[in-house]
Amino acid sequence: MESKSLARIIRAVATHVSKDVTRRNLMFVAVTSDRRIEATDGHRAIRVDTDPPHGLPVGLYDAKKLIALLKTDVMPTAPDATFETYCWPTLDNAIPKREDAPTVRALHINPLYLAQSAEALADVADDKRAPVRFQTGSAALDPVRLDVASPIASALAVIM
Repeated sequence: MESKSLARIIRAVATHVSKDVTRRNLMFVAVTSDRRIEATDGHRAIRVDTDPPHGLPVGLYDAKKLIALLKTDVMPTAPDATFETYCWPTLDNAIPKREDAPTVRALHINPLYLAQSAEALADVADDKRAPVRFQTGSAALDPVRLDVASPIASALAVIM
């Protein structure tokens, strides 16, 4: 994958990294496979699946350092930390499954989280007008799932 596109994706994913120093394990961008990049701050999460593979080694990365390297067309050879060093949460259980049946109901979510998540997904798609799909369950505390797709990546964000 082109380093410019990868830097844009990392910058978008980094918006969901925790800034709370007491949650050190959530202060990284996680590369969980050769096609998947994700981040969470504990209140929201973002996951990007790239096509073609992004080329980053699996592990945890400091987003600022990674973006700086990619801007100079340098691919890192090793992550900043490993999953064994910091307890990285498995996001599979927190992300609701995608359903095709639309539901209509009122959403009570933090508008700042909604705006930041939608903007991050639009950045991944490299199109501010890219359609973002919203989905939530029927219970009041169900997470909200946002999806977007582009030719080089599909991404989802979750607001919990």
